[in-house]
Amino acid sequence: MKLAQTWERISAPVSEAAWEAVDIQEKARLARTSGGGVALLVPAEPVACERYGLATEHISYSPSLALEVELNDGTRIDGDFSVLQCSAGEPVLVRQFLRIVESCLPSESLQHWETFDQTVRSVFELFRHLTSPGSRTAQGLWAELLLIAYADDPALMVRAFHSDPNELHDFFADGTSLEVKSTTGALREHHFSLEQLEQGKDQLVVASLLLQEDVLGTTINELVAKASARIGEPELRRRLESIVVLSLGSAWLAADQLRFGERAALETLRLFAAKDIPSLAQPIPTDIHHVRYVASLAGTAPIRAEDPMAPLIATVFPLSG
Repeated sequence: MKLAQTWERISAPVSEAAWEAVDIQEKARLARTSGGGVALLVPAEPVACERYGLATEHISYSPSLALEVELNDGTRIDGDFSVLQCSAGEPVLVRQFLRIVESCLPSESLQHWETFDQTVRSVFELFRHLTSPGSRTAQGLWAELLLIAYADDPALMVRAFHSDPNELHDFFADGTSLEVKSTTGALREHHFSLEQLEQGKDQLVVASLLLQEDVLGTTINELVAKASARIGEPELRRRLESIVVLSLGSAWLAADQLRFGERAALETLRLFAAKDIPSLAQPIPTDIHHVRYVASLAGTAPIRAEDPMAPLIATVFPLSG
């Protein structure tokens, strides 16, 4: 549907009483609200007035709201609508809101009111997370999304992508783990926990990236869009969107200001077998816990094309230099 581009083309309403809207489907309209916000409108059924609404700081859902809407052809419509609205005039939040809507509300859900109502309620928890603390650093998430966006099999990567912040590794599939590390320093040095490198180390690969901030570079939202465009399954696009929202939380605005060069980063990508990465001598005394350290990979040989690889590793290996 490309909702963000559609919203940008809608004229600003001439008054607060009437919203400017365009048809995006037979029973659904996208509106620009006063103050620069956006709303998705679906004709409300009579039962809608019995349902409760939902709200966060900037996003709300009203099951039944009387509105006057002006369409792009000048036609004015009065009626009761179910309204999913982002009231913030901040374009970054509006675009993120619309991307979630596009990923998580399939086209068929806009055709039947009951399905629309149930779907909105099921995904509203994602909107709540936009005001909650995130679980990943923006830099780390950017590096992970870069690999998803450019992998030979992005669908495999999204299926393997972990959503639990307590997981030790970023990706896991068929007994193989992939941990993504990035640094903005000049040296290939990364932070590890002892447990992170030791658990399942024989089936663990570390992807190492050297990142450079670039005002003309790519944002997290742009990488999500690029990855989603390569994924055909709606459920996987929804999974990716969900993980990104949970990862960033309330840091979505700051994260959108962060830009790294894609090509420059990919040129530095190297994959390392965890068993080859420098680690601490074992055993660690039993009364020492939560050990973390910085390991330099300067003297570690990366994985070679002739080395055996699981599918999870093979899908990103062609990206490495």
